Amino acid sequence: MVVVVTPPVVTTVPALREGYEALICQYTDWDCDFMVSVMYRGSGGNPAMWNPQGICIDGTLAPCADGIEHHAQGLLDMARPLHDHYFEGCDGSMPECQVLAGHRLFLDSGYAPWGWAR
Repeated sequence: MVVVVTPPVVTTVPALREGYEALICQYTDWDCDFMVSVMYRGSGGNPAMWNPQGICIDGTLAPCADGIEHHAQGLLDMARPLHDHYFEGCDGSMPECQVLAGHRLFLDSGYAPWGWAR
C-alpha cells in the first residue's frame, strides 16, 4: 500500500498595516518597515510627542550659539522649526500631515535625518 501525503499549501500574506503604520506604508518609495520602526522608536507612535531636549543646527545639544533650539516632534521625530517648511499646506498636529512632511523630507534627504535609527 502506497500512502500519498500532500503537503499543505503555504501562502505568505503580507502583514496588514493599520492606523499610523498604514499612513507610513502608503508611500512605496521608502522602506516601510524602517520608517515604522522610526515611528515607534522616536515617538512611541504618539503624534503629540515633543522632545523637550533641544538640539542645535550643528547637531549639538542646546543651548545653541544662535539661540534657536530645534525639538523632535510628531510621529516621525522631525526637528522643528528646522523642518517646518515640509509641513507647508497642512496642519502639523495631524498624523497625516506628519507622515506627508516626513515623506517630503525623505525625498529631499533620504534616510539621513533618521540615521540615529539605523
